Amino acid sequence: MTQNSSYVVTRHNVHVYSPIILEKIHKASYISVDTEFSGLGDPKLTRLSNIQERYNYLKTLVENHALFSLAFCIVSPDNTYFNVEFMLFKEKEYSVSSSALKFLLKNGFDFNYQIENGISYGGDQSNPISPLVEELVKFKKKIVVHNGLLDLMFLYNYFYLPLPKNLESFVADLYDMFGGVHDTKYVSDYNTREENERHSSRIETPVFLTIEDIYIQEPIAPEIKVKNQLCQSFANHGHCSNERCDLSHNIQQVLDSDENLKHKKIKKDETISHHVMTVGKSSEPHSSMHDAFMTAYVYAYQKFINREDTDFDMDNVNKLYLIGKELPLLVHKSGFSKYSKNHSEKISKLRAQ
Repeated sequence: MTQNSSYVVTRHNVHVYSPIILEKIHKASYISVDTEFSGLGDPKLTRLSNIQERYNYLKTLVENHALFSLAFCIVSPDNTYFNVEFMLFKEKEYSVSSSALKFLLKNGFDFNYQIENGISYGGDQSNPISPLVEELVKFKKKIVVHNGLLDLMFLYNYFYLPLPKNLESFVADLYDMFGGVHDTKYVSDYNTREENERHSSRIETPVFLTIEDIYIQEPIAPEIKVKNQLCQSFANHGHCSNERCDLSHNIQQVLDSDENLKHKKIKKDETISHHVMTVGKSSEPHSSMHDAFMTAYVYAYQKFINREDTDFDMDNVNKLYLIGKELPLLVHKSGFSKYSKNHSEKISKLRAQ
């Protein structure tokens, strides 16, 4: 196993990587998505009990803030994967949270590198990322996220269309755009922990994703050692608002905790679960590249431990985790909802090509 399949895409090399990424998307079984952005907003408002009011607040947050990076982990049917992170630079003014900046800086995010090399978006001109996202939509690819409502809202707003005014149209559009949205946080919280009671022993065979190499690459940073003590806020909610938190925010460690793997750890040389792929300037465990990679792995792992459940994907698809809610957000089109007008017009053109 080598370390040549994770790549950072900047304004300098996006023209080289784009055709390669398009080819990977065409062949993909599923694609995990993660982002880093300039603020999480007011926790009280991001947890509003009225879901439409919560969406209204998150929509304003997305419109006024910026994406710093976007990552895809593109997994093929044979379980080879291709990991890519786009460094981004928003042209227009945007809001920032001091705690978000401190958190990213603490976790190794290089803002000088991002500002100097980021791919421009959010201005009056078209950007190089939108055609890649449109390719996901054109071929209705399966998307995997971890606590991913905001990730999907940022992706939609900046690389597809302006967000619809109402939540029902947004989730209807998502349902039509992708071949299913899987949220590993939802599965972990609502299904996987229940499975623990029925599985006294865990995996006897490791889960494999095979690295797929190409010969254009960025500098590789060393592996990161994972801290031992797990941040419970990150484990329970998918994020941590404490800018001074020194605990671990590693997704694999959350998964290990959830799955009670203390007595049966998978050896490091047998699986990618502890093989942290880190690249160039974005090399700490909280980078979008690392999180997209681990989200893809977690999804593969969840499918493996539920391999006897033939309805696992069907039972868990299109259900997004909602902080503070007992039930998920359903990504579907009901008889009372409509696709947004902009989406209806755009999707017909994309899929007619």
